[in-house]
Amino acid sequence: MNTVNPTIYFWVRLLACGVWFPAGINSLLNYEQAAGGMTHHGIPFASVLMALVIFLQIGGGILVIMNRWVWAVALAWFAFTIPATLLYHGAIYSTESGLNFIQFTMFIKNISILGGVAALVLLDPNKPSWLAERIHQNIRQEPSLKESGLKELS
Repeated sequence: MNTVNPTIYFWVRLLACGVWFPAGINSLLNYEQAAGGMTHHGIPFASVLMALVIFLQIGGGILVIMNRWVWAVALAWFAFTIPATLLYHGAIYSTESGLNFIQFTMFIKNISILGGVAALVLLDPNKPSWLAERIHQNIRQEPSLKESGLKELS
């Protein structure tokens, strides 16, 4: 993979932390309410898990900004975001009220966050060789546009 300009990569990392760090600070300042929300969604051991979530949000944000273990934090954020999205924002439609646009927007926002988090993994020049090779293998195996039957945009 081509190298990324260090200044641009810093800004990518900083912007990617824009949701994690403030969410962690908010959860820390409103710990009981945040843990109560987890309990409300059926998550066991909410008080203990909330501490881990806050560590992942704040600690992970600090590590990413400092360019330390970006790939590992990004993979942890990815793994966290999928179930959190389904639990907290999965009720985007009901037969009684139709589309819940707020939950739909939050769901799509989290999908977009996953794209940014995946980009952190792809762009991290310090990711381990086994991960870089795995990514490289998957990129090589992608079919070309002609093989997939799609036409190139002009």
